[in-house]
Amino acid sequence: MAKSCQNCKNPLSERAKFCRMCGTPVLVNDYQRKNINDSIVDNEIILPTKVLAPSPRASAKQVVPPIISTTKAKSISVDQTVKSLFGLSLAPPTNALVGSLEQAGFALRIGAFMLDLLLIMVLLLFVTLLADSFISYQTIIAKIATLLLSVIWISNFLVLPSIKGQSVGKWLVGIRIISSNQSRAKVSQILVRHLFGYFIATLPFALGLLWVIWDPKQQGWHDKLARTLVVRKRFNY
Repeated sequence: MAKSCQNCKNPLSERAKFCRMCGTPVLVNDYQRKNINDSIVDNEIILPTKVLAPSPRASAKQVVPPIISTTKAKSISVDQTVKSLFGLSLAPPTNALVGSLEQAGFALRIGAFMLDLLLIMVLLLFVTLLADSFISYQTIIAKIATLLLSVIWISNFLVLPSIKGQSVGKWLVGIRIISSNQSRAKVSQILVRHLFGYFIATLPFALGLLWVIWDPKQQGWHDKLARTLVVRKRFNY
């Protein structure tokens, strides 16, 4: 009886050990045929990686067929690795949506904060140079500078976000603070977020600020406390 390949049905010679067409090994007993048929998934063959010989203690009447073990490659994503190590999931991509609004990623938020910080530093530098120029008025200039910086800080981090949901830095990078229900953030939410939320988020080791990286809604602890979101999409109230 002529032999044929179990996979592609190509005719085989009596001494053939592999099919010349598809490379499938030629099997000689029903047990091996069953195993190779089970290994064919979507027309792809998983070749055996290890063949275990029958036990030497098996009796002559008891024939132990060889055991064919197969291995399949498993792909482990970065998200699964982080979750298995720290019990945390990575945040969605920066362009993930909350309703119809696009979330602001960690990089944009850091950029906005750095711009706000740059604004304060430029004003401090200007006041320092002014004080050096008028040595006799240093005390008066220092008091005026303290008052001016306080007004700027309150305006930039409390007044502007309460009115428009944006500090100067957030306005420059095009992101905005809104309520978690996707409406305009209330004044009380801004006060809680900036006066209490930031203080809590920096303890310990600024973990509450870094929480934005893996949180599904990209919220820091200050956002969760005030029930706010930071989004990219501009819209009119």
